[in-house]
Amino acid sequence: MDVFDVIIVGAGVSGLVAAYELQKKGLNVKILEVANEPGGRMRSDFYSGFILDKGFHLFLNGLPEPKKVLDIDSLKLKTIYPGLLIKYGSGFNIVSNPLKKTFDLISMSIGENSTFWDKFKMGKLFNHIQNLSFEEIFEMPERSSLEFLTDYGFSNKLIQSFFKPLISTAFLENEMKTSCRLLHFNLKMLFTEDVSLPENGIGAIPKQLADKLLSNTIRYGAKVKHVEAHKVELSSGEMLYCKSVIMSCTPIDLEKIYPSFKNTTNCLSVSNIYFSAENPPVNKPIVMLNGEGKGIVNNVFVPSLVQPNYAPKGMHLVSVNITKPNDFDDYELVDQVLSELSDWFGVKVNDWRHLKTYHIKYAIPRKCNVDFKVYSQQIEPSIFLCGDYLSYGSLNAAIKSGKEVSKSVMSNWNEINKQENLFSKAI
Repeated sequence: MDVFDVIIVGAGVSGLVAAYELQKKGLNVKILEVANEPGGRMRSDFYSGFILDKGFHLFLNGLPEPKKVLDIDSLKLKTIYPGLLIKYGSGFNIVSNPLKKTFDLISMSIGENSTFWDKFKMGKLFNHIQNLSFEEIFEMPERSSLEFLTDYGFSNKLIQSFFKPLISTAFLENEMKTSCRLLHFNLKMLFTEDVSLPENGIGAIPKQLADKLLSNTIRYGAKVKHVEAHKVELSSGEMLYCKSVIMSCTPIDLEKIYPSFKNTTNCLSVSNIYFSAENPPVNKPIVMLNGEGKGIVNNVFVPSLVQPNYAPKGMHLVSVNITKPNDFDDYELVDQVLSELSDWFGVKVNDWRHLKTYHIKYAIPRKCNVDFKVYSQQIEPSIFLCGDYLSYGSLNAAIKSGKEVSKSVMSNWNEINKQENLFSKAI
């Protein structure tokens, strides 16, 4: 009979951090993961010499929580170009971090998608956000991003051509209903900090966390069927017992294995398509946004221009993200994307080779309102929840959630241990 102090359902970032913190306290921890690798929504595939991140991921260097648990140097981060390229009208307009690429302001000043007052207000917003503390952002009045941007006085042209695709890239939604707190949080990272990629893909982050755990902590290929106090049933019928359970899975999966939990979190999906190319469509490692709103492509990025080993020598990797709903099958989707991008880059896209398409049903929680104080939840004396859906979707929140749930378990550990009668009956 397998008996543990704590069973954690899911080897995503939150679950990995929780396990590490609890093992430091001397607890016997087992993680159950249905996949064959850690990471949850933060994973990378190695395919035909390419590194394919599952979904469009970038590492925000300014986030506070990753620095506390990760060996940042070993990730061998390289920064992307500090700006955004906006496809609009007859070409591309560039918007960049004025602290790092001041000469790009000339390009922005003649951009077709902004007015003189837009440029003035962008400078004003930049100066305001860079001086805001995280605490001030977390306490600001809550409203949607669209409401904030409109009230700030930006033209509808700039909102639709710049902020809308930016919000869609960061938060995977197209109505700009995302909390203005989250918008400020992300703009602060973009305005004041570097954005980068790990040398071996975004999956290197959870793998580093998994390597911190004791050997055999994670049991892969373990599909959980049902959870109750002190007991976890696998789909095979096997029963595992424990003093406490932490459920570190998506709210969609949580509702399936713990029926009394009613999911109130809306999830946002994304399709991520990868192509190989002998020549990159641009010569800068910069994120390109669809500022015209036409078609289904939201953004394009070439990760091999940042980290060369994302592609075999002499080749490049092109990532395309789609957040708009559509009815295309996989073959039609590739054809549609190439057709749209031929308007962006010309006939060179006809030489691109499709590598793989990922449809990520649960990519990020939709957050119209954000509570930066709730990172974990205790739903029974011995059952706890963690995950970034409790606060806001990000690596920062996932790490914070894992830490907070481990503290909650430890602070209730004496009470959990008093439940010997219930625990004995369970086993």
